[in-house]
Amino acid sequence: MEQATPITPGGPDHCPTRRALSLILALAGGAITWGIVEGIHPVFSVPKEYEAPDIGMPPEVYRKNRWARERVERHHAMLYVGMLGGVLATSLVLASRAKGRSFYGGTAAAIALAVAGGVAGGHFASRVHEYVYEHYGQPALKHTVIEQMVLLLPLGLAVGLGWGLAHLGIRRAIAGAVAGLLAGLAAALVYPVAVSLLLPGASTDMLLPMERPSRALWFFLVSGALGLVVPLAQPGHANPDLVPSAPSAAGDPAQSSQSV
Repeated sequence: MEQATPITPGGPDHCPTRRALSLILALAGGAITWGIVEGIHPVFSVPKEYEAPDIGMPPEVYRKNRWARERVERHHAMLYVGMLGGVLATSLVLASRAKGRSFYGGTAAAIALAVAGGVAGGHFASRVHEYVYEHYGQPALKHTVIEQMVLLLPLGLAVGLGWGLAHLGIRRAIAGAVAGLLAGLAAALVYPVAVSLLLPGASTDMLLPMERPSRALWFFLVSGALGLVVPLAQPGHANPDLVPSAPSAAGDPAQSSQSV
């Protein structure tokens, strides 16, 4: 009689250690991205022809200056959030150890999708921020939450969807996309509250924080939310390769025919 093979959890993401590794790598990726941003910012600047250094300039000069500054801030948001998306996608895919013949192609697609989601979120959220600034002036709490939602929902969707596609599974891609949306929504809701509690003197008027502590907090919250929630999208099922083998019965027809 053959011994049954013990059942173990199906898939690496079912292991709490693997999920903890996903969170740790995501936080590390957020810290790396924050460090890069601190080192290269600002990448873009207002062209000299759009500067308005003197008081009493014509209104048209100030309008062009504001449009130029908004364009610079928009490009920074697209660059930094896109960069964060690519780093987080890499961290989550590596932590889950997705396997398959198209692993490298799936990983590259996940990174490209996450970068595109970050760039799209940065662009549309910047447009919303510009609209709020033009029509309401200083953003209120509800405006900050809306801007962060427009920024982080596309990022979360792209990171989660790419994480699932890297595993070459439609169900996991759908579950990852939903988890990414929930993670982006949670980060958008928590961010202004966390700033008011942990950094009461910091401002949330800008789409991306300008001060170093609040910017670090933003990267920590976003990367932590995605690193925590997206790996939970692993469907629960047993690995068919680890199902216990049935013991051979004494009256097995195949064995009986061979003995005869």
